[in-house]
Amino acid sequence: ITGGTNTSIEFNAGTLSKIQLETGSVATAFEIRPPSQELMMCKRFFQILINSINTAGIETGAMFTGSIGFFTLQFDFEMREAPSFSVSAVGDVSVYSTNQVKVATSISAALTAVNAEINIGVSFTQGNAAFIRFTSGTLNTKFIKLDAEL
Repeated sequence: ITGGTNTSIEFNAGTLSKIQLETGSVATAFEIRPPSQELMMCKRFFQILINSINTAGIETGAMFTGSIGFFTLQFDFEMREAPSFSVSAVGDVSVYSTNQVKVATSISAALTAVNAEINIGVSFTQGNAAFIRFTSGTLNTKFIKLDAEL
């Protein structure tokens, strides 16, 4: 296939396996990468945290002021660039501190390719330790997305 041109491929019968597109005119041996390497390469572009367990903590931090919690979320792998940050809904995230859980009233984040510094609006005593978690509810419906796709 010539690069930079539109090409149509029609299949009437048969099976293709081990398809590999390459640049240049010389084919190389087919490489099978381990699934862990494929996942790592994908996580350069997209990472997601999902509420698969209601009470699991996402990240620890502290109450920066009486109304803002500060948390640094380290990414699984360094991303291609600073990603966009989105949450299913502000109310889907809560903060646990001093044996209490309070639902977030606001969320903002400053992002780099390796972490997100997250500020969550919630009222607790300044200086108290805290951790972020998803608000209880239906599993696998709440998320934090980190997107650095092209």
